[in-house]
Amino acid sequence: MNRKRLKSNSLINYIYNNKLNTVFILLFLVSMIALTIRYHNVQTINELDNIFKNNIVNRIGISLLILILTFVFIYYLYNHSKEIILKRNNLALLFIIISINVITSFFLRDYILFVATFSFGSILISQLLDYKIAVVTNFFMYLILAVLLHGNTVNLIISLISVSTAILLTRETVQRNKIILCGIQIGIFSIILYTSFILAGYYSKLDYRIAIIELFIGGLVSSIIALGTLPMWEKLFGILTSFRLIELSNPNQPLLKKLAIEAPGTYQHSILVGNLAEAACEAIGANSLLARVGSYYHDIGKIKRPLMFKENQFGIENPHDKLDVLQSLDIIISHREDGIYLAHEYKLPDELIDFIDQHHGSTLVAFFYNKAKENDLDLPQDRFRYKGKIPQSKETAIVMLADSSEAAVRSLNELDEERITKTIKNIVKSKLEDEQLNESHLTISDLFIIEEVFINYLKGVYHQRIQYQTTLEG
Repeated sequence: MNRKRLKSNSLINYIYNNKLNTVFILLFLVSMIALTIRYHNVQTINELDNIFKNNIVNRIGISLLILILTFVFIYYLYNHSKEIILKRNNLALLFIIISINVITSFFLRDYILFVATFSFGSILISQLLDYKIAVVTNFFMYLILAVLLHGNTVNLIISLISVSTAILLTRETVQRNKIILCGIQIGIFSIILYTSFILAGYYSKLDYRIAIIELFIGGLVSSIIALGTLPMWEKLFGILTSFRLIELSNPNQPLLKKLAIEAPGTYQHSILVGNLAEAACEAIGANSLLARVGSYYHDIGKIKRPLMFKENQFGIENPHDKLDVLQSLDIIISHREDGIYLAHEYKLPDELIDFIDQHHGSTLVAFFYNKAKENDLDLPQDRFRYKGKIPQSKETAIVMLADSSEAAVRSLNELDEERITKTIKNIVKSKLEDEQLNESHLTISDLFIIEEVFINYLKGVYHQRIQYQTTLEG
């Protein structure tokens, strides 16, 4: 009971403390109640209903229903999609789109093009936030409109089923033109459902040809509206969509090209880390595209001093041999800050900057710590730790593990399956014991799966090297 109360309090505090979210939730509620008061008298089914429905008590009841539905909707999102909803002003974005969607749908309720107005918001939410949130929001809008329309919901049912199905079928969309496909699917599903309702006697057959043309055009129009306004929403709310991630993953991006030219070893390492992280994220249901692109940029700070990092030292003397321990330590640790500086200079999204900041967390730089102890330097352990945040998401945590695992396996003098397995398990165990994964939302079950993915992948990558060593030993 106390835990439930605590959750409710934290939800209320979150809404209250974020003024923009509060403003747009209140605006949504006010607009819905205004619709109830102003247009309620035209929504009744017959004269008998008018006698009952056009009184203030009934309007209060409808307003309370809207309030309850809204609270349940927010509470559900808070408990099931907290990571997304708590980001910046995502809740405000959600209620702006819902308000536009519901109001336009309300005034076009008697037209078959209603499908277009109902669906464009769900498509936007699917692309800007998450397809699961879009499906839940779609159902929430259905309930709100059902309350406002007093059971006149046949068009609404067509829209609900068509849009939800289309969202689920295009949930992995990473190309902008696929949104148009989503609109076409909405049109096709709507025509099938409309035909079913005609056969069931809900519609007249007289206008069938015109209606199916309108339904198809409606679905297409919804996707065009969503596609046309998507960049505006992305920029206005700083949303990182899958489309933007694909653009940022292009090797011709200035920062990636700079990394490839000035720190080629780091670039190759980042690509491999991206492949590892992507495979692990897919295995546990995390955002694989975000993890892959985050991996590409996680080590960009090494561009400043590429030769100070082992993967870029091709046939040269290690510069650290001429430096004292603390100088070397500061150079190694500074690649995090240098990366964040570069990321801001090149205007990378905050979500990618998180990978730069968190990929080492507050990990101990053990090599230089042990070297300092050997040289009788009596310094606190914290002096030898990275100054970043520990991973705050599954994706940043997986990149941390992939980064360390790839580097550790690559540095092994002798490679075989047993050594690869042992190395990866030790990496995961050490990060867990060092409390680097405490805020990542990864479960123990997730970690077992991630280990297996890393082991199988790296065994495949280094298979030729293992075979070569075995041949030499034979």
